[in-house]
Amino acid sequence: MTYKQRDSKTTEHSSTLAAVRTQFLQHPCDTEAVEGSNITMFCELNLTLDSSDEGQPWVDWYRDGYQISIENEDRYNYIDEGITKTLYLRDTVTISSSSNPTGNDVSISQNTNLTLHCNADGYPEPTYAWFHNLNRIRVLGNTLVIEQVALDDRGFYSCQANSAVGKYMSSNMMNVSVAVPAAYASMTVDHFVAHGAVTIISGLHGVMCFTRKSFPGGKVTWRLGDREVKTAITLHIYNDDGTIATYSTLTDIFTSADDGETLTCHVDIHELFQPLSVELQLDVQYMGEVRVSGGDERGNVTLEPGNPLRLLCTANGNPAPYFSWLHNKTLAVGNGSSSYEKESVGFDDTGVYECAARNNAGVFISNEVAVSVIASDSLDIGRIIAYVIFSLFILIALIDVVAICMRKRAKARASTEPEEGTTDDDNSIVIA
Repeated sequence: MTYKQRDSKTTEHSSTLAAVRTQFLQHPCDTEAVEGSNITMFCELNLTLDSSDEGQPWVDWYRDGYQISIENEDRYNYIDEGITKTLYLRDTVTISSSSNPTGNDVSISQNTNLTLHCNADGYPEPTYAWFHNLNRIRVLGNTLVIEQVALDDRGFYSCQANSAVGKYMSSNMMNVSVAVPAAYASMTVDHFVAHGAVTIISGLHGVMCFTRKSFPGGKVTWRLGDREVKTAITLHIYNDDGTIATYSTLTDIFTSADDGETLTCHVDIHELFQPLSVELQLDVQYMGEVRVSGGDERGNVTLEPGNPLRLLCTANGNPAPYFSWLHNKTLAVGNGSSSYEKESVGFDDTGVYECAARNNAGVFISNEVAVSVIASDSLDIGRIIAYVIFSLFILIALIDVVAICMRKRAKARASTEPEEGTTDDDNSIVIA
């Protein structure tokens, strides 16, 4: 802090053991001089002269801090018969600023100059004392100039006018605010410094906008495209030198809708300064839904041997995806094509087909499509049922025929056996 004194009329001088008093005032505050009257003042000197008693003392008189020219030969008695003013000091002492003459608040930028005035009316011209946050500062005169204002100069200033009549403090205080501009604002994405354009994968990310030193702390606003984002959290941290570091963190889920948008951070420090802005052009890499078409509503495809198979995979992504095809969870084709074609299928083509789409956002698997390859004669369900029923009838008929034959044979065998008590001597004929 550098203080300078301006327009001070106080002149310091010294006399050896000298005292000045008026002829009729016991105390300067007791009586006022009458206009047109004479005032006699004496300068009493207590000097020790040399042994020769030579060298009369030389006396100079001062009025309001300015030396008075005396024409009389008798330099020890000076009579001023022209005094026409009354000693006074008004109690309406005020403090003002060149930057804001009528107000009690001053905002000033760091490293500029500040001028304050102590306004008092009195005779003789009063002397002045200055105070910063109620602490006396060593400045004389009614004007206080602070050159190259620093952050420590902020606070409340007051002054006091002093004269032989009395002492009066200023009725107001000047509140001085010192603003320190931020040198720059920066932005990080996931803790990495970013500027201009940034590439991110769709999903949750943390973006920070910050300034290292300013006063007061910055007010931060965020915009994504045309809309304001109000979910950021802003913190202010004091530095050792009294300035403030501002940190504002935006945590958001960025999607394909944010691709190509501009993310902007505005930092407003003080009305004396232009806001600082940082912009990032977003390149959001993503993968949309991956879907295979070519089957029925349930994702099934039924073919006969020799029929062609055609499946199509669709996926919207940034960057453009690379496609692969899976058959029963095993890589079948990996040529990057979004279509799967086979002119003639066989029974070994039966199974589950999927599409895998890949880019910087990752690998994404599609829905499943079930392919069945079945012979044409086996496709008539009615015929199959008829075959089954006919086979059952044939089987039942065969069973009946076998049963009848077995019963007939059993009866024939029973009729050829001889009756009890007969022999061959009876001349019986036995038909086997």
